Amino acid sequence: MNAKAKSLFDYIFPAVGGLFATYLYNVVDGILVGQGVGASALGAVNIGVPFITFVVAVAAMFPMGGATIVAIRMGRGDEEGANRAFMTAFPSPWLCLYF
Repeated sequence: MNAKAKSLFDYIFPAVGGLFATYLYNVVDGILVGQGVGASALGAVNIGVPFITFVVAVAAMFPMGGATIVAIRMGRGDEEGANRAFMTAFPSPWLCLYF
């Protein structure tokens, strides 16, 4: 395996693993609710899945975009701009959950 493919896999596996853990939570939640409470409660869990997916997407959007901006600014030698971009992107997912 060449260096580029190895580098790509080094980034892909943690991302896929994180999504796997997130959706494994949804599957286990559906199993436990379906077995413990019943079909009506399982329907309620399934109605909540798009909301959970949206929250995960928004929570991932700001750090990923922020990391890209920080990397670009650091590559240009703009340390102060990189620090400002980081401080802007860092609290954003948490603020989205409150508003």
